[in-house]
Amino acid sequence: MTRRQEQSKALAMELQDAERVFDAALKDGVVEGEFMAEAWTYRGIGILFSEISTKRSNKLSPTADKLARCFAAQGIKKHLTGTTLVAHVGGFRHLAASVKSDDDWYDLTRTHFDRAIKKLRIGNEESTVYHRANGITRFINYANRIAHKIAGKQIRFVRQVINWSHGIPNPIRAHEDITGPKRAERRTRLYKGDLGVMLGRARYAVWSDPSLEPSPGYDLIRLESLTFAVGLGLRMGEVTTLPLDAYQVDENLAEAYMRVATQKTHLPSAMGVPDVWKESFERAYAYLVETCAPARARARDIEERGFQFVYDKLAAVREAKPLPRSREAQLAIAGLDPSHHYLIAELVAGLEVTGKEFAYKGKYADCVLPLARPVAALIAIWIDERIRRWDWDAFAVPRYGEMRLPMEEVTVYAGAARSCGTKATWFAADMREFLRQVREDGYLNSSARPTQREIDRLVKRWKPLREKMLSHQGGAQSCVVSVERLVKKLADNYATALGAHLQEVVDSQAGMLGGGFRGKGKTRVGVPTRLSEHLIVVWEGQFSGSKSLGILPQPITRADYYNYLASNAQKKTVFQRLNLRDENGDVYSITPHDVRRWLTTALFRAGLSEKVADVWMGREVGQSRQYDYRTPKERAEYARSRYLQSDVPDDFLGRKVRLWREEGLTDEYIQKLIETKLKVLHFVPYGGCSRDLYQAPCNKGNMCIKGFGTGSSCPHFHVDRTDLVAKAEIQKMRDQYARQLALVDRDLPALRASFEAELNSTQPLDQHLRHMLDVLRGCDLALAAYDRFEGR
Repeated sequence: MTRRQEQSKALAMELQDAERVFDAALKDGVVEGEFMAEAWTYRGIGILFSEISTKRSNKLSPTADKLARCFAAQGIKKHLTGTTLVAHVGGFRHLAASVKSDDDWYDLTRTHFDRAIKKLRIGNEESTVYHRANGITRFINYANRIAHKIAGKQIRFVRQVINWSHGIPNPIRAHEDITGPKRAERRTRLYKGDLGVMLGRARYAVWSDPSLEPSPGYDLIRLESLTFAVGLGLRMGEVTTLPLDAYQVDENLAEAYMRVATQKTHLPSAMGVPDVWKESFERAYAYLVETCAPARARARDIEERGFQFVYDKLAAVREAKPLPRSREAQLAIAGLDPSHHYLIAELVAGLEVTGKEFAYKGKYADCVLPLARPVAALIAIWIDERIRRWDWDAFAVPRYGEMRLPMEEVTVYAGAARSCGTKATWFAADMREFLRQVREDGYLNSSARPTQREIDRLVKRWKPLREKMLSHQGGAQSCVVSVERLVKKLADNYATALGAHLQEVVDSQAGMLGGGFRGKGKTRVGVPTRLSEHLIVVWEGQFSGSKSLGILPQPITRADYYNYLASNAQKKTVFQRLNLRDENGDVYSITPHDVRRWLTTALFRAGLSEKVADVWMGREVGQSRQYDYRTPKERAEYARSRYLQSDVPDDFLGRKVRLWREEGLTDEYIQKLIETKLKVLHFVPYGGCSRDLYQAPCNKGNMCIKGFGTGSSCPHFHVDRTDLVAKAEIQKMRDQYARQLALVDRDLPALRASFEAELNSTQPLDQHLRHMLDVLRGCDLALAAYDRFEGR
């Protein structure tokens, strides 16, 4: 067995293991589909195994396809989220586009990875390139681990361990430096200071003139639900999953709060509603409860009875207006059950659909069955009955001195208008010939008693004509909808939408007519597994702008908000429709996440500490700083207030303030001095910096903490004792320098006090030790300032 054959065998064995993982996940209800299908559904999200440039049309090469399935199975085994697994497989698909030969997978080199990154940079955002490159790295780590024992020998899939790093900096890190040039550009691009005003104008316009809504709820469902995002800073994923009992008022405290299934914490939270927002929240909540009630009721019906309502509504339409005889003939000649097949007009009358949805390439086009033309079906049924009963003579009429059976009379006997027979040109001539032969064979005589042989001969003659008559099918008047197909499609669509919303697999087959349709696994804590228990439930056509709202209830999605607010979306935004423009005259545009940026900055402007802002916005400690879009001057105004208090920080300016007070300067004069010194404030890792970094960049190498608490401290450094992120950085620096000292001499910490004064400031080693000791002392004094503040 050659080396390549051994590698191929190892991959085949890995594929078998992957299939076992897939089957176990299928049994647990985590994944749907077949192992070798073009796509899997994992936690409600589709995983595609096709070329990156297409959805499902072009398959990956055989080896790439096997690797993709094995890689995806490993992600399922690790219980990755659906979005994470899609990102990882997406990175692999980008790599596959750069691997030219199927054999190259066995000998992957840096060239393949570098080529993939080069292609990724074309037309993709910086963040997309970074995340897809991470997916490629995950695949490399996985490929390095593929190994199986073959003939007693451990065989690896790749010839040698691949060491490769994409080297792309995390774009988020580029924005963490609030004093950097990118921060100002990012603030201009992302921060919308007039966001609240513009949303208020849009809401007022629609409430003042309801006719502005293309359909009921098109605007107000989203505008009212955005109230919760603007008031509490909820993420759109949290707004879309609000439970029906989201808004509550504590009877004992008379305080309002919202039940929120937070996205980035393990447990749901009850967020207090500020008094200024109570009235708006009550109005928005009442509107959503009422407006979404019909869709919510439909969701409840589906959960209890499946799609039985489709049959019930169509049966009611049929009872009120029975099928005409010609339609019954069309169904009968096709052998279709009338109780399971309905005309498009009947569906339009009974359900919220339009005829276009059943037309060619329409949403439900594959549920439509073509039928024979009405006249052809009527005549065919009539001829079939005559052959079965052999009562031709009962319908013969005297004509030209003998008994005849004219086609015009046959058309009338069958139940159609006299002229319809002649219009059916594709079989009219053949039908007249057939009737002539019936007359010439004497079957119109009342005394005729044909033998079985004669009957068989006539049937043989009739069969090709019958097929020709019924061959013309389809058209506006010659089609019917299979309700079974329709229900199957509805169930699949509903399960897919609900599964993607809950990030869970929802089984549509088991509940088509018996209920169900809820998340099967572990949804995010606090998210109702039943759609009927959600606050915001809409119709599938709610935001399409068409007259038909659709049959299915749907959860509202983040895309529904994005398409509504962002001008680079596929649909006209509310600001475009209402012609709302910014101060530059451009049509206003925001993204849903801009709401959190706006609110975080507003909280900081109101004087809220970073720690409280982090908790309020549901973030990790220090994360809100990345959403602080105050200008350096605004941050300086906030910092100045701390130096006007009795307990000032122990930094350079704080000691100056204490000295000024001891010298008897007035508070008004001290305030002027503080304003002169603290005109701007930037964030640095260990606190704040009042140096005008744009005019005079820092020349101390960011050694802000060195000398803190002594006369040699940086005059521009300001400690913020509420800044826990800075405290953690100070502690981190202290630990780092303590380790360095210990490496220089393990006994040095114990001897430091005795010989510190003896250090020679001119020797390189002594200078290095002096520097480390100064930094350690500064860290200790800064941390002590934090401890005193927290112990108050």
